[in-house]
Amino acid sequence: MKNIYIPLLLALLAFTSCKRILVSIITDKSIDSKIRVLENKETGKTLCFLPMIHIGKPEYYESVRKVIDSLRQEGYIVYYESVGYDEEPDSLTRDTIDRKVRKLIGFYFGSSYKDSSNNSLPKAITNSNYEMQDYKKIGVLETDKKVDLSIDSLIRRYEQDIKPIKLLPCDFETDLLEKYKCKDKEKYSDHSFYHTFRNDHITSEVLKSEDKKIMMVYGKSHWFSFWPRFNKNGYELVYGKI
Repeated sequence: MKNIYIPLLLALLAFTSCKRILVSIITDKSIDSKIRVLENKETGKTLCFLPMIHIGKPEYYESVRKVIDSLRQEGYIVYYESVGYDEEPDSLTRDTIDRKVRKLIGFYFGSSYKDSSNNSLPKAITNSNYEMQDYKKIGVLETDKKVDLSIDSLIRRYEQDIKPIKLLPCDFETDLLEKYKCKDKEKYSDHSFYHTFRNDHITSEVLKSEDKKIMMVYGKSHWFSFWPRFNKNGYELVYGKI
């Protein structure tokens, strides 16, 4: 690591005592340049945001695992994202929800981003040089805390707060694994579905949590919504870049 980072390392030590994480950070500059640490002096809470990419190279996820393992040893509680169903719905309900999600985002993500039989996925996602994020491989445990909204609750929120998602004959006639080409005059935005609702919920849960050291393992794009929300509630950036 270049000497320019020494002041930041010292700040991190002073504010969070994360001696072990520094070892892991130094071994991988791509992780080092993206991790952020927030502190609220009034509440004594520290948040470490570890930005994730959901399709990446194996060595990236190995570096992530080292960071998670190190922070866990320092007493951090892992909070992670997952929009999976909280309870498995019946097959008809699930099929309808899957088709509404596809209408919003333009493809069906299925059980894996790497499913070669899923022709609806963008080709960039199925690139063989990359692999899908796997929570077990990066060190997330079943005892860690899933803090997110389920896919069915997101659809309900979208339809309640924005507008109903109307499925057309084409939506039902096109198999979920086929390339999605259905046209609709009605326009739907996936930003609220993917980000606004989830970020509001996650931020609220973290703010009211009694955990003093929280490691947030979320997609990197979430940071730009998390930062103003936490900053407004007394958190300051003590390591990393906005």
